[in-house]
Amino acid sequence: MNSPTGARMSNEPELYGVAEAAEVLGVSRPNLRAIPDMPEPYDKIRATTLYRAQEVRELAKVRNARIAAEKARRAAKVEPAAA
Repeated sequence: MNSPTGARMSNEPELYGVAEAAEVLGVSRPNLRAIPDMPEPYDKIRATTLYRAQEVRELAKVRNARIAAEKARRAAKVEPAAA
């Protein structure tokens, strides 16, 4: 994890706690566990569950693309027919 100076050691992945993962994914902390395809936790410590930041960012990209596609489909259904 971190060295005694607080710097991340080069062989350790960047980690997010529950609050950071929820923020990146745009959900509340309690709803984080309900996300399909949520990566497996890297580790758990007393204060939080830890996730690999890269995995959370990749999931966020997929989720954002899915949400954008759904919004586009809904918008296409609502558009008035051309006269």
